[in-house]
Amino acid sequence: MKWSKTSSTPRPRSNSLLFWTSRKFKALFSATDNIKHKAILMIIYSAGLRISEASRLKITDIDSKRMTVRVEARQRRQRSYTILAETTLNHLRQYWRQYHPKEVVIRRSKRQHTYTTSTIYQIFCEAKNRAGITKTGERAYPEACFCDTSD
Repeated sequence: MKWSKTSSTPRPRSNSLLFWTSRKFKALFSATDNIKHKAILMIIYSAGLRISEASRLKITDIDSKRMTVRVEARQRRQRSYTILAETTLNHLRQYWRQYHPKEVVIRRSKRQHTYTTSTIYQIFCEAKNRAGITKTGERAYPEACFCDTSD
């Protein structure tokens, strides 16, 4: 069977990456009251992490002096570094003072160590809805964004 180079059916437009304004990020963060959830969203967006990378982030991965985050890429088994916004670091310090995590940065409870990727995505969707970010066709996934969370 031969494939033709032209197709009679139109392809849907791809909106794989949409860029949010800083106003939308501020609305997303301010719509999140839970300090853990806000810390998760802030670290994902400010450091440009994937959801799975944020769920596995350890305390030793954050270098507050150099303002960097070490990311362990499980797929390629490589290490990389990304920047850490000062606002995010301050929020992580507040979170740490309240919860005192020992190994994983954001732990779900004392029994279950990390959040699952689906739970983090659900946190994102709920915060997005509370912030009123519901524009039709707009889909911004946490791992597709990179922003400065400073005011």
